[in-house]
This record gives sequence, structure tokens and C-alpha cells, in this order.
Amino acid sequence: MPLKLRGSTTAATIFTITFGQFLSYVALKLTSPTPGPGSYQNMFAVQWGFAAVSCIGLYFIPKSPYFFVSRGRPDKAHKSIAKIYGKDADVEGRIADIMTALRLYSEGEKTSSGLMACFSKQHRRRTLITCGAFTLASQSGST
Repeated sequence: MPLKLRGSTTAATIFTITFGQFLSYVALKLTSPTPGPGSYQNMFAVQWGFAAVSCIGLYFIPKSPYFFVSRGRPDKAHKSIAKIYGKDADVEGRIADIMTALRLYSEGEKTSSGLMACFSKQHRRRTLITCGAFTLASQSGST
């Protein structure tokens, strides 16, 4: 995710979690007096509706330029970068950065990425803030 959109994306994710809890509460209140298996089957139907909308949205999400560069298709990486960052982005500079990152990764400098890097001293505070925000968002109002 581009740096400019990370805060908005995090907020949208937390909003989605909270809105999903609200909808499940509404569906639960509406279907709880229903006798028989329809009372729990409606809850499954509500969940599958979000999955269907998400799957339709996947078609419009551009693929990662890292994927295209690693597969040797820089022309598609150019289109992907233009779609993600805009037409006036420094496409060649970003391609060069991606190629450098992929080269360093393939040469064995894998210590700066991965799950354990999130808990290193350098990134621990950021990881805890993010985990706290998602935990608080999912826990507030769920009981």
C-alpha cells in the first residue's frame, strides 16, 4: 500500500470490522425470534454477502509491480505503477527500486523483512500500535 494511503486503509479496515459487527447484531436481533434452522442460516447468508462483494472488488485491484518485475514483465509493472501511483509517478525510479529490493532479497538479505522483523526493536512500537488499534476496534461493542 502506498504510504499516503496506509492510514486511510487502516481506518477503512477498522470501520469495516465495526460495521460488520453492527450488521451481525442487527441480523441476530431480527432472526432470533425465528424458529427452526432459518435463525442461524440467515447469519451465514449475511457473511457470504460480504465475501461476494469482496470477490467482485478483487477484479479491480491492480497486481503488485513486484510480482511483474520478478516474473520478467516490466511493461506490465509500468502499467501497474501508473495505476497505483498515478500517471505522473516516477515509474522508472520505482522499477529501479523494485529491482534493487528483489536483488538484495535474492542475495540473502532477508533479515529486514518477514514476521520476526515486526517484533524487532526497530519496529516493535509500530507493531504494537497497529495491533492495539485493530484489537480495540474488534473488541469495542462486541460484548
